[in-house]
Amino acid sequence: MSKEFTLDTAGLNQTNVTLNQSYAVGPSQGAMYTGAVIMLVSLIFEICGNILVMIVIIGRKYIANIIYIFVVSICIDNIINIG
Repeated sequence: MSKEFTLDTAGLNQTNVTLNQSYAVGPSQGAMYTGAVIMLVSLIFEICGNILVMIVIIGRKYIANIIYIFVVSICIDNIINIG
């Protein structure tokens, strides 16, 4: 839908201006899909990384001290709070 009106600048000249009101607001659909794919890939890498850290720390009994147990608890918290 477009509206047309005449603009008069101090009586010197007249200009016809057409306004197009069918413009999109916000990011394009392609940008939304690209952002969604990037976020999905980073989510998968984050989950895999946290699981690998937990497997390594839990699998090696000689490094199972309080610091590494804390790191495992942080990994579990990250997996729970990813959403």
